[in-house]
Amino acid sequence: MKNILFLLAIVLLINTSCDNEIKINAEWQDVTVTYALLDPKQDTQWVRVERGWLGTRPASESYDEPDSIYYPSLTVSLEELTNGNVSKSTTLIKDTTSRILGPGDITSEDYRIYRTDGNFTLDIDLEYRIRIVKPDTEPVTATTSIINGTGGGSSPYLELRKPFEPPFGGGVSYYLGEFEWETSSSYFYTSKLEFFYLERSINGGPYATKSTTIEFPAQVLKANLDYTINSLKNTIEASIPKDPNVIRFFQKMTFKVSASTKDLYIYSGLNEPSTGIAQAKPQFTNVDGGIGLVSSKTFATRDSIVFSGATALQDFILDDRICELNFAFIDGSGDTCTCVFIDGAANSKNCF
Repeated sequence: MKNILFLLAIVLLINTSCDNEIKINAEWQDVTVTYALLDPKQDTQWVRVERGWLGTRPASESYDEPDSIYYPSLTVSLEELTNGNVSKSTTLIKDTTSRILGPGDITSEDYRIYRTDGNFTLDIDLEYRIRIVKPDTEPVTATTSIINGTGGGSSPYLELRKPFEPPFGGGVSYYLGEFEWETSSSYFYTSKLEFFYLERSINGGPYATKSTTIEFPAQVLKANLDYTINSLKNTIEASIPKDPNVIRFFQKMTFKVSASTKDLYIYSGLNEPSTGIAQAKPQFTNVDGGIGLVSSKTFATRDSIVFSGATALQDFILDDRICELNFAFIDGSGDTCTCVFIDGAANSKNCF
């Protein structure tokens, strides 16, 4: 009897241990993925709506099939809320032409995004809700406030204070080594400075417009940035290659700052690539009934920033760090001058 029981146990063990199949596909769930950054400065608002990946084949075999991530039937609305009640609403347009995708993009066929018609304005003092209605399910919703300014400036959203824009017009601002902006409801800011210049061969020919971009670290609850002329010289020296066969002329700088909500700051931080041993991160979403993010973001730009006069530009070009980059300037007599580097002494200029 003991031998029979022992044999049965061996047979049972063999039968169970031979089932080595690993099931990597869980039961599919309908997960709505929604992204929107509402900007009060724009006349059109955009909302991206997709669904969790649908299909049992590898993504590499079905990434270009629209029904893998898009709903066949969907109604997306943008609602304005006053004291929690809907005071205005619009049904968004399904747009399949505003973005042109290339080979290798996910669902290059029948890409879709949802947008307003250009006539729905945002009130910075109110909240807005995205409502997504699918057949036979509860609506998916997400609510956000709107970025707004302090109320004391010319812009109700985000106002650049420095560099100053002269009141006499022309749109030209002087670079004085600092930037400052003003808003009241944003939590963090990203900014960049673009340095534009013209370049051509010393033997003649057409000028080409070139630029280098300086990306500044994100700032939390800090609406100003010091970036001295020395810092600018160091960056330009490192980012523009020396080339004795070209001549260059400074054109302008532009500064752009973007203001965003705390929700976007948290979401961006949690979705940065992991650099440590622990790869798992908590999921952050403010979408009810789905995942993703609906938030608000806006920007301000100072387009034409120049040095504060001919002397300041000349001092910049004659600096040791810039001299060998072959920038030219027009001196007081109207001549075109370049820098001549003199080791251990003040650089001179060569005019022609």
